[in-house]
Amino acid sequence: MNDQVVNPVDLAIYWLEYVIRHGGAPHIKNSSLKLHWFQLYLVDVISFVILFIIIFYYYFKLLLRNIYRMIQKNVKGKVTATKHVKQKTT
Repeated sequence: MNDQVVNPVDLAIYWLEYVIRHGGAPHIKNSSLKLHWFQLYLVDVISFVILFIIIFYYYFKLLLRNIYRMIQKNVKGKVTATKHVKQKTT
């Protein structure tokens, strides 16, 4: 810190004067100032995530419905099979 050639206050004053002299410093400005609103707020990314969630929800619901139907089919098949066995023995 003590080995600097120029005093830090003088260096800061130099760069402030440099920016004023050259009408601003466009290379220092934030690049988000050049973006459109939909790029700035990541509308494409948010819409992709929402679409993915909706598709995942739909297929998950479809999977659960099919599993439920298979279970119901197996339970009904076992109940009717036991009824037939009981009726034949009497």
